Amino acid sequence: MTGTPDLTSSDIIAAAEALPRWRTGGASPYGSSTMLVDRGHAAGLVLLGHSSAGWYATYYENHHTYRKELLEATSPFYDDGIYSEMAKMGVPDPLTILFPPDDPASTLRQIEQMRDQELLADSTVRRFRDQLAEALRECLAAPGDPWESTGSLDAPGGGYVQWTRVDEIGTPVHIEVSDGSDYSEPLDPQMVRLLVELGWQAPDEEFRNAWTRAQRPDDIARATALVATTLVVALGTETWRLTWDRLTG
Repeated sequence: MTGTPDLTSSDIIAAAEALPRWRTGGASPYGSSTMLVDRGHAAGLVLLGHSSAGWYATYYENHHTYRKELLEATSPFYDDGIYSEMAKMGVPDPLTILFPPDDPASTLRQIEQMRDQELLADSTVRRFRDQLAEALRECLAAPGDPWESTGSLDAPGGGYVQWTRVDEIGTPVHIEVSDGSDYSEPLDPQMVRLLVELGWQAPDEEFRNAWTRAQRPDDIARATALVATTLVVALGTETWRLTWDRLTG
């Protein structure tokens, strides 16, 4: 699929700004527009470029990926010393995707999906999800009243995730997420939009926070992926901090 003169970098940036997970930057030191995916913190780096095929985005998982490509292109000493260590450590190569001329948001959505796949494949995140799944299963089966089976995770910026059983043993686990703002006030509409985009139910008359529920094994797997992604994307938890001890301590 090729680009047309009708698509500009401004169109692509406007498409990014219309999506709740994105924020945009200015020009990079190398003359390309930059965009950062995930409102919570600066995650992936995207550089815009143009060729005879049209506008394209080069997605870098992190700044190490960007530095690796830059060194390969500019340094005659890349294969020596510290520079080659990046390759040995498995720093990934960037991925380039063309923008359809009539739908630039579709490429940005592809990058979001890649970002989430990378996050959920991370060994730290896999261990965290296993521990959260065990906590949710314990909540489902815990004896006593529902509030005796509660649990919570605290994000570094003040946001949190909490859960409790709805009713008697075996009834669904009710899970909520909040940015940590004043409970007497509604959640910020931009945060609500982002949380709904990620897969949460919007706050309503009964629940001030965004929420979801889990009961069956597939529900629990979906919920652990949703919580892990939300902690990073919406609540600003860096991936290396996504450990059970750090978030429950």
